[in-house]
Amino acid sequence: VLWRRPQDAWLVSRPTLLRRRLWRDTRIQPQRRRGALSQVASGSCALELLLGLPMDYWLVTLPNGAKQASETLEKTRLNVASRGKDFSTMFPVSMPRLPISSLDTLMSLSDSLLRTDREIEGVVAKIEKQYKETAGADRDALTVDTMPVKQFVERFEWNFAKLSVRADVKLEAITEEIRRSVSAADEEIRAMAADFNEAQQKLTSLKRKKNGGLASTPLEEFLSPQQVAAVEKVDSDYLVTLVVLVPKREEEKWLSSYEAMCPDLAGYGGPDWLDGGDFGLGTDESRSGNESERLRKKGSPVVPQSSQKIADVQDTVVYTVTLLKGQYEAGYYEGEDWQQGVFTDFVEPFIKVCKESRFTARLFEFDPSKIGEADREIEDLETDVQLARRDLVERCRVHFAETFEAMMHSKVVRAFCESVLRYGLVSANAGEPPTTSFVSVILQPKNESKLRQGLLSFFDGESMEHATGDDLAEDEEEYLPYVCVKVPILAGD
Repeated sequence: VLWRRPQDAWLVSRPTLLRRRLWRDTRIQPQRRRGALSQVASGSCALELLLGLPMDYWLVTLPNGAKQASETLEKTRLNVASRGKDFSTMFPVSMPRLPISSLDTLMSLSDSLLRTDREIEGVVAKIEKQYKETAGADRDALTVDTMPVKQFVERFEWNFAKLSVRADVKLEAITEEIRRSVSAADEEIRAMAADFNEAQQKLTSLKRKKNGGLASTPLEEFLSPQQVAAVEKVDSDYLVTLVVLVPKREEEKWLSSYEAMCPDLAGYGGPDWLDGGDFGLGTDESRSGNESERLRKKGSPVVPQSSQKIADVQDTVVYTVTLLKGQYEAGYYEGEDWQQGVFTDFVEPFIKVCKESRFTARLFEFDPSKIGEADREIEDLETDVQLARRDLVERCRVHFAETFEAMMHSKVVRAFCESVLRYGLVSANAGEPPTTSFVSVILQPKNESKLRQGLLSFFDGESMEHATGDDLAEDEEEYLPYVCVKVPILAGD
């Protein structure tokens, strides 16, 4: 526990409560995966051996005590990275002198850093995945600070220009700045990816529409102005001309049946006048609306002999046909209430019946100014997609470097917090606050099992010094006396 005297001097001890917490966070559980026994650690020392997958880097801190840092580093090298014990490649790390808070703050920050660490790893992996999917197979390898990713990890140095470690800057503020920068990068990549995907979807939809058959292709794409001018087109208050796409094998069927389509749709009764009267104009029968005899006789709304052939396109014959737009049933009084008149549309029912007969009827909409418009739209969209892809790839490269660097800083802060909680502080000169007493190294495992044994052998039988007490009596062998934070290998290609 860390506490203060009135003179702001720091004292250090290791109570049972802290030992129990650290032991719980580093417990190793055996897990079967792909027929092999994997050692999966949770919390501060997350060790996972997955056969067939590349081994991650480990950020490891070891207690230094009263020794010189060079002595501790040399002992570590002899135990895990020497010719006789070549279990890893070791790279020393210069841990910055981060501001030290109270015990409660450090414990709370250690818990939150574990969650933040996982979130940042997820963002980095997501940006890398987005880059690979967008840039394609011929992409360049991602870099961090102009260096390959592995080289950046092996040569990591704290970026004091981005993250100040002045005494007046709290450790919580440093972690919040790391989290904020990663969150901003994540939001920008997500927004750019959404824009890129939307442009791709529009392009795909337009190409599918252009190449998906005549039914969805604008008339301007397969008919010429001369062909259209050669046929009569009607669009009045009562009549409308439609275009009908007829399969060649069904052409005779169309010509023999189109006049009789929808035989019960149009009402040919009436008009609402009786024969006779002055000048032969008939007389009002005094019936309207549903009382009229408009529907006493029904027939097709198609104008007889109105179908004209426009062109042969691929396996389709293009015809026109003219029909009544619809029929209005006049309003009427029902008692003292007026019932509004109703208009019955003939066009949509006719199109539906054509579809049932394997004919495709559509409105005759032809604008000569739109000829080639689909090709121009596709060309413009292809340019937009290329620009969006280029920008997204570039921002992925930039933000991958930023977020990976932020991840490394987050892991260093996490290792620092857990090391202070694990090893405590050592006394300094009179009047000066104690300082940290541990060394930091980056290890690239070659044999994880033997590397763990080598790290434990560093303590020369003293590995359980921090784990004495009744709380560890049942499972002492599972306690790890060192701090280990995994650094995932990303952008390996």
